[in-house]
Amino acid sequence: MKVYAAVSIQDYNLIKDDTSMQLQITPIDKDCGPNPEWNFPMKFRVDTFASQQNRLILVVELKADKKLGNKDIGEVQVPMKELVDRFGESKNEISVSYSVITPSGEPKGLLYFTYKFSSKFTIESGDMPVSAALNWK
Repeated sequence: MKVYAAVSIQDYNLIKDDTSMQLQITPIDKDCGPNPEWNFPMKFRVDTFASQQNRLILVVELKADKKLGNKDIGEVQVPMKELVDRFGESKNEISVSYSVITPSGEPKGLLYFTYKFSSKFTIESGDMPVSAALNWK
């Protein structure tokens, strides 16, 4: 099976298809068998204010690349507040695992990933300051 992951950080206050949604896609793991693996670092900007309000969620959608269209395999949703709180003042990467939920709603397998936050910075984007960055690999 040819599997890839579509990873995004979504804000509960915004429409899912909003153009401000951050989305990154891994390369396809063509020889993964039942356990796809990617060593693919990703960087996201995280609004720490929205994160602490528990508005942001990290969404990892696992998909199979098929000739007649992509097939949803499963999804992992993690509140960014949980990742930020777990990280605390650490400078090292944190390893975590979360259950993959199939399209039928059943848990099947685990998704393992490591993450860390870089130094805080502030960018004025309209009225919303954006700070911190999530390095996902």
